[in-house]
Amino acid sequence: FIRYLLPLFAVIALLANVIGGLRHRQWPRMVLGMIGPVLVLAAALLMSTMGMPTALLLYPGLVLMVAVSIWDLVSPPGKSHGGANRDPTCC
Repeated sequence: FIRYLLPLFAVIALLANVIGGLRHRQWPRMVLGMIGPVLVLAAALLMSTMGMPTALLLYPGLVLMVAVSIWDLVSPPGKSHGGANRDPTCC
């Protein structure tokens, strides 16, 4: 699971955050969303190549991925707080 599926899900999450960040132009959300998958991918790479215990990278990456996902559920990136969309071409 950790060797194959976790990196696959991290790549999917990384691509989704990049696409969503570029689409909605919310750079802080995109950067925070990218850090978690990058940490998970680094942990998986170190684990598979060197066999190192990588809990210091893996667990914070997973926590950050879950936290950003919850943030997206609570406050979707397409909504603006002013009542109207700033970008008429968006969503």
